[in-house]
Amino acid sequence: MIEAIVTGQGLPLDKTQNSPERLYLLIKKSEVHGFPIKDGEQMPITIVIGGIEYSGELSRRANLPSIFLKSKLWDQEGMVHQQTHLLLNNGLSKNQRVQLSVNGNRVALP
Repeated sequence: MIEAIVTGQGLPLDKTQNSPERLYLLIKKSEVHGFPIKDGEQMPITIVIGGIEYSGELSRRANLPSIFLKSKLWDQEGMVHQQTHLLLNNGLSKNQRVQLSVNGNRVALP
């Protein structure tokens, strides 16, 4: 298990008036002992949120202390989903810490 935090950019997901804040998962680099990802790389993953599998990418940049999950995720039918909506729809909120189960490039939220 590794710890991640739901964080936000302080910006709306889109330009509509009732748009939620853009949220995403961050993992401190010190927590990523299970991921074979180096600075400047992106790694495809399967993430399970609410019991549904999505494809996405982790990104690691040298100038950031954390690894982040990119905002667009794809379901098994190829439909794109915003990470913000998936997190909110599964009861997660900004600044919440979550434990992720990691098995290779498969990550699951409990």
